[in-house]
Amino acid sequence: MKKVKYCFLTGLIILIISFSGNAQNYNWAKLDSVNNLARIYTGLDHSFAFGLHYGRILNGKKVIWAPFADVSFPSGDPVGDDYNFKIGTLARLFQFEDWKFSFNVSIVNRQNSNPFVKMQSLGSESGFQFGYYKLKWYANLNFSVGSSIVTNFQHTEAYKGNFSGAKDGWYENASNSQLFSVNTGYSLRKMDATLSLGLLRTEEFKSSPSLPYYIKIGLNYLF
Repeated sequence: MKKVKYCFLTGLIILIISFSGNAQNYNWAKLDSVNNLARIYTGLDHSFAFGLHYGRILNGKKVIWAPFADVSFPSGDPVGDDYNFKIGTLARLFQFEDWKFSFNVSIVNRQNSNPFVKMQSLGSESGFQFGYYKLKWYANLNFSVGSSIVTNFQHTEAYKGNFSGAKDGWYENASNSQLFSVNTGYSLRKMDATLSLGLLRTEEFKSSPSLPYYIKIGLNYLF
């Protein structure tokens, strides 16, 4: 029971620390005539972090698809020790005049380490956005859910010296968190300056992490 509780809580901590939602800051009003979107972003999300994002724009007759890859790193550690990598897609499903509805889904690989253990988890994120989009600016509301499914634990020798029963390996830990955010941006030709403000909740809205709010700024380049 202790092992299950330990894995569950540790997996939830990973999810809370690294779940950014990267709340979808795409100006759908500008994507009809471009093929690519590159994004850099930074902000406060339990720690100061920065990230890179690339999306490929696929214009269909009714639906615009945007497959993407996204990677982010917390500051202060050697780049690559901790990371959050996503691969997935966004889609603008329908619109009414300047009001548009979209969704996103992705597979997520995260790695976090501390003096006691290195943890690598696999999970997923999904969500939807509804907003008002013009060529010069936009604003939307986002709701996303992030889930951690399995986590690999590699304990340090220091930890094993104090807890001889610690075992490395993959453990199932079904945990989730929810992200509510407001996103906006101002557009100038091929560039978008973006801002996200969000609230993070965990485990079916029952609790909040110690720092439940986050803020992110970003810059999109369309080409």
